[in-house]
Amino acid sequence: MTQATYTFPEKNVFKAREALDTDFDIDAYGSDLLYVDLDDIRILSDETDYKENLYFMLNIDPDTQTLDTTANDYSKILFLGHRGCGKTTELRRIYKFLNDPKRYFAVHIETEQELEVNKMHAEDFFIIMVIKIIRQLKEAGLDHATDSFDDLLKDWLSEKEVQEEITSTKGVEGGLTIKADT
Repeated sequence: MTQATYTFPEKNVFKAREALDTDFDIDAYGSDLLYVDLDDIRILSDETDYKENLYFMLNIDPDTQTLDTTANDYSKILFLGHRGCGKTTELRRIYKFLNDPKRYFAVHIETEQELEVNKMHAEDFFIIMVIKIIRQLKEAGLDHATDSFDDLLKDWLSEKEVQEEITSTKGVEGGLTIKADT
């Protein structure tokens, strides 16, 4: 099946309906082109801006848009909304802003795309997190920083329970060798 072509703003009512479907892949057509800033309806009052609050919690100076000092504590933020309301799109935009040498080294993991959520175990998230960190370090030209992950992965794979899981699910047995090359 070929991918449909759209011309935005789409005038064909049927294609417009498809583009508004919750399964529509906005990234395939350019999320920046199709992004609609809904901050005016997300902001509860003139004093409450969720992005400003988020960046303030992360110690990002509002004037310079740079990290002032590292935050003293971990911030826990929950994005809620019905399917297709733009949570992932907003998180991608926040990630792009935060992942900057003047701010933070950020890692964005889309569990729905990276993992089989229905069969996911806690250690699966750990593995994908380590892999994403390694990939991103290499993309940033920080290959030397991945060396510390070799020992972590070796230690993790030395656990009998993990070896049994790999043997039972992948049919791999014997000595395992792993290096942080993803």
